[in-house]
This record gives sequence, structure tokens and C-alpha cells, in this order.
Amino acid sequence: MTGGEANNYFKTIQHIAPSRYYATLNCALQEVFCVSGIQGMLPESPNTYFGKVAHRLLETASNGQTSEDQLEQIWESILKSEERSLQETGFAKHLVPLKNNVRLYEVKKRLVFKTAVTLISRKGHHVSPVQSRSEFNLSSSNGLINGVVDRLTYSSNGCEIIDYKTGEVIDKVTSKVKQSYQYQMKLYASSYYTKFGEWPISLRIQTLSGLSHEIRYTPQECIQLLKQAEYLIERINRTITTSQNTNEIEEQLGNPSPANCVNCTYRHQCKPYWNRRAISRRDDWPNDVQGMYIDVQHLGNNKGLLKLLWKGSMIKIRGLDLERHNISAGSLICAYGLLRDDVAHSYSEGLLTTIYS
Repeated sequence: MTGGEANNYFKTIQHIAPSRYYATLNCALQEVFCVSGIQGMLPESPNTYFGKVAHRLLETASNGQTSEDQLEQIWESILKSEERSLQETGFAKHLVPLKNNVRLYEVKKRLVFKTAVTLISRKGHHVSPVQSRSEFNLSSSNGLINGVVDRLTYSSNGCEIIDYKTGEVIDKVTSKVKQSYQYQMKLYASSYYTKFGEWPISLRIQTLSGLSHEIRYTPQECIQLLKQAEYLIERINRTITTSQNTNEIEEQLGNPSPANCVNCTYRHQCKPYWNRRAISRRDDWPNDVQGMYIDVQHLGNNKGLLKLLWKGSMIKIRGLDLERHNISAGSLICAYGLLRDDVAHSYSEGLLTTIYS
């Protein structure tokens, strides 16, 4: 694919949500895949899908569109919708029902409901609609940064920006709020300033367990971060419009690394990913393998042992659910999301294992 065809395949970025900025900064190709309407072909963690359901319920509660006694019914409706989408993908249908694959599902669900009840209560006690706003859109002056804030809360001192998180908030290495969340909140702050001409009095992340984390900031760093984000979009779009073919775009925008790729759902489509792995000496890449099909040994209970050949080495993948995977004899096999065994070139099936022939 060359010239104009490449530009038709990859779309330019119209704007980036603050929640997506950190990921785009680390690997712009992921965001370009997404905005171009290209679906990732690997499943995400069940916790991610649970988080989507939880966020939609909290959004409904924040907008005053439900009462406490309706929460269960609304939850089930949102959950069924998400699970239908997973079943339609094919590669994630085995994650349904989510309650069987999300650790501490009921505990997390109760925490979501507790937060939702609090939001409903606050909504009911508000006298003036300007005291708080939910799901409020904030955009930079040129529209390149655009996202929806979970909640704006007003007091006599000013506005507080609040974002709800259903997953881990603290980075295990730094013991601080994850950098991606810090960037997200600071971009919200700069967009708020752009819209209203004043800075929020605080930025706060709220977890389901009730913990609150304040993101400290200065106006100068927020303005600088906004400029960097806008420049990033311009650089990405310039690469897309001036490159000669899709390979050139992917090589310039892709930034494969173990950290950037471990949760990326586009690894199967990403040529830079496999190219970088082939020359890298690091051993902490995602547990993905490729090789020519040798055979499948049936082990009973519809489980199988798949054998592949790659660069003179035999790769073994045991415990495969043969009903879950479509494995074609005599073809190149790509297997993703495996569990690594102690023996070299030996793997087993995991919850997110996906195989393509």
C-alpha cells in the first residue's frame, strides 16, 4: 500500500482524549490504529471490561438518571450489552460471563454500587445545578485535546476536578499515582483554564474503595504539557500525510517495547512489534510466539499440545482448549498471551491466550 492508499488506511488524529495521551506519547501507532477504526485482535484483561461496565453505571448515577433501587437492573443491562460485544469479537467470547473471570467480582461490584449510591445522594441534595457537573466535556482552544471529565464540584473557593478509577491507581515502582493519570488530570486542568479562564483549585482521583488521591500541579507545567500534547498530534499527522506507504508510517510511529506492548491489543497487526522482537536481546517481552505448524496432540477433555517449529527450535504449547482455538494445519501460527513454563520454548494456555493461523 503506497501514497494516497496509505493515507486512506491510516486516518489523521482530530483530537486526543487526556486519558489517552500517555499511551499515545509512548506509542503513537496504537492511537492511530484506534482512530483509523482498526479493531485490535487480542482481548484485554477482564478487569478492563468490568471497568467499562462500572464507569457506565457511575455515569448514569452522576447524571441523576437512576435511583438506588434501580441500580441492579441497570447494572445487568449494561453488563449484558458489554458481554454481547465480547461474544461478537470471537477472540474474547470465552471471557463471558465476566463474573467468572473477574477476581473478587462481587466485592468490586458492591464497591461500585456504594460509589453510585453516594453520587445519587449528592445529586438529590443539590439545590443549584452549578454546584456539580457530571460527564462534562473539556476541550483545548484548538480542540486538539478533548475529553469528558467524570465530575466537576464547585465551592466558594473554586472548582475541583474529580475522576473515578476502577483499577489500580498507584504505580508499584514509584509508589505514586500513575504517570498516565497525572498527565490526564493536568490536561483536564489546562483545558478547564482554556474554557473558563481560571485554574481548578484541585485535581482528585477517586477509587472504588473510597480512597482519594490529589494530583498536585502548577499552571506552568500544565500549559507546557498541553503544548507538548498538541505538538505530538501535529507530528503524528504530518507523518501520516507525508509518508509514502503504510510500512513507513508504522515504522515511524510504532515504538515497540515490553512495557508498551504487554497490554496492546494490536500486536497481531503490528509489523514493528515482531521486527523489534527479532533483534532484541531482552527476555521480558509479552509471552507471544510464532512458528510453522508441526502437529496437535490430543490429550483428552478436548485439550491439546500444539507443536511449532521456529528457526530450528521446537515450541510446545500445552493445555490448549481445542474448542476455543481455530488451528490450521500446515500454516504459520501466531500465539499470544501465553504462560511461560520453566522449560525453554515451552508454554501453556492462559486466560488471554489467542491463536491465529
